[in-house]
Amino acid sequence: MEGIIRDKELLKICDSINFVKAKLNISNNYAILDCTVEEFVEFCQQHKISTIFYSYKFYEKEEYLITDDMLKENTENEKAYCFCKQWANTYNAKMQAFDFLRPLGLFLVATFENFIIASTIEDVWLGEDFKDAISALIEFQETHEKELIEFYDFEEDDSFVNPYDELEERLLADKDFRLCTNKEIRRIYMRDFIKLEQNKKYLSLFRDAKTKNDREYRLAHLFDQIYNEYRRRCYKLKIQVGEPLPNED
Repeated sequence: MEGIIRDKELLKICDSINFVKAKLNISNNYAILDCTVEEFVEFCQQHKISTIFYSYKFYEKEEYLITDDMLKENTENEKAYCFCKQWANTYNAKMQAFDFLRPLGLFLVATFENFIIASTIEDVWLGEDFKDAISALIEFQETHEKELIEFYDFEEDDSFVNPYDELEERLLADKDFRLCTNKEIRRIYMRDFIKLEQNKKYLSLFRDAKTKNDREYRLAHLFDQIYNEYRRRCYKLKIQVGEPLPNED
């Protein structure tokens, strides 16, 4: 597919019309012509319109390239980073092969009998299968969740604490969790909790689970256990459910 006419070719399309490249920001009071570039230019020629303003739209290449900083911010340890880095190198090479100078859109504007006329030509050449960098990275991590879980080892953490204790401490410190008074609300909370990359490590508590659904089911059961124990301690200490537990040391 040839795509939208490029800048240099556009300027040569008609000697009798002056093409002016500009940042276009006009009101809603204009007429959109459903036509090609050639048809728009021909219309202007026939009605002795001497100037056409135009503006191109492009994909932002940087939005589709996975950076090293992005990988570091979205991985928990060196092993996970290297695993994702290997995939990102291949992904970036694929994206680099595309011609990002190919326009995504062209907007033509002219005036005709005190009216503003315009035409919008689009060429969504990248396709819906390609996502921005962070979305592509998240999708890769979600489809390779089991491998990434295997890379996390709590005992390699310099500030190692028992992972169950760490999870319980984090959850009980969060007022939103303390207010999850029924299983349905806790399931919603857990799904949002586990979406965060820094929390995926807790799925490694259930490495022996065969499927993602099984791991999430077990994690949900653990959330229920932690919450039920929290509620029991609230009753014992005669404090309102939802309030933080006092230091019992």
